Amino acid sequence: MNKTDNLLEAKEFIIWNLNKKLSLKIIAREAGLNEYTLKTKFKEIFGQSVIDFFIDLKLKRAFGEIQETDKKNHINSIRSRVFQCG
Repeated sequence: MNKTDNLLEAKEFIIWNLNKKLSLKIIAREAGLNEYTLKTKFKEIFGQSVIDFFIDLKLKRAFGEIQETDKKNHINSIRSRVFQCG
């Protein structure tokens, strides 16, 4: 396995474990890399640091959940109004 494969593995590990408390040490170990290589090569290949990638994913997930909640609330509000009108 080459370093690019290891970095792809690290990226996938982060995606699938987003709800867990992760550290660079844990991610590096899972990807078969040391922390320095993970930090430097991840940014080189993916254009952002491991931490920025993790934060971006969390923000995107939170935004999606907020949008979904807003849709459900809107639908429930309409449903409520329809029932009130008979």
